[in-house]
Amino acid sequence: MAGRLETYPYSSDTAFAVSSSVAILAHDSCVKNGSINLIRLQHPKFKKFVYFHISEDGGVFEVLRFHENCRSWFVDDYVYSSYLNERYGDLLILSRIHPLYLVLPSICEMPQNYRQPFEQMVECLTERCSILEKNELLRSGIDKVCDSFVLPGDNMRVYSFNEVKCVDWLAENVEILKARFIDKKMLHHSILTNEKSLNCYAVDVLSEYLCEKLSNLLRQRYKITSEEKGKLHKVVKHVGGEISDPTENYCQSSTKKLKSSEQSGNLTTSQKKLAKASKGTASIFNFFKK
Repeated sequence: MAGRLETYPYSSDTAFAVSSSVAILAHDSCVKNGSINLIRLQHPKFKKFVYFHISEDGGVFEVLRFHENCRSWFVDDYVYSSYLNERYGDLLILSRIHPLYLVLPSICEMPQNYRQPFEQMVECLTERCSILEKNELLRSGIDKVCDSFVLPGDNMRVYSFNEVKCVDWLAENVEILKARFIDKKMLHHSILTNEKSLNCYAVDVLSEYLCEKLSNLLRQRYKITSEEKGKLHKVVKHVGGEISDPTENYCQSSTKKLKSSEQSGNLTTSQKKLAKASKGTASIFNFFKK
């Protein structure tokens, strides 16, 4: 059964021990004193609270959960299985994202020419907004999507959303994604060699962190129509496919062939050894089939 990759929804837990029953893939900078601290923030697209991690160097990591109904992990002398506990089989992946994506939904909803200080932009994201207020990567990146002004007399810097600058910055990220897909050969050849399909795929990936307004503006920039998007989804579905279970018991068919040869009396020494081995394999197959 295929697994699924999803955001990790907010609950009462706020930290995971690295040695716990949950397998975690994380950068070294995320681990401190044997644990990973998580905070709740609104997802930029779905608007629901999910888990993120902010490392000491300012890196923002989205916590993704890969879940399969039947999954076991072998850790040292222990086996953690989702058969015993649904959470045991989870694989948590800490995926780095630019913190600017977290504030884009609220920024792009600002009225035209409306100006506000940086602290006001992030306070709606979390009760612990001071974590993001001090984030240098976010502070330095805000000028990529906003125009800044210094109020006379107050000496306070305020920001106003610039739609053109924002779409330009998003398009730069699309090009980075495309280059990575090509360099790492992460997609099927039919997509990598088709510019329109590659554009559509990269924009779709980025749109997982964008509100509908910005997602539509980015598609307009790359002239992606709904028909082209539908065609790409069909191609990806066809290329990906599904792994089906065997429809035939090959052990039984092999045993039948050997038995027919045995009855005819034409077995060689190697065929006799194969016949003996296939009997054992067939019994194992039938055991797991129960």
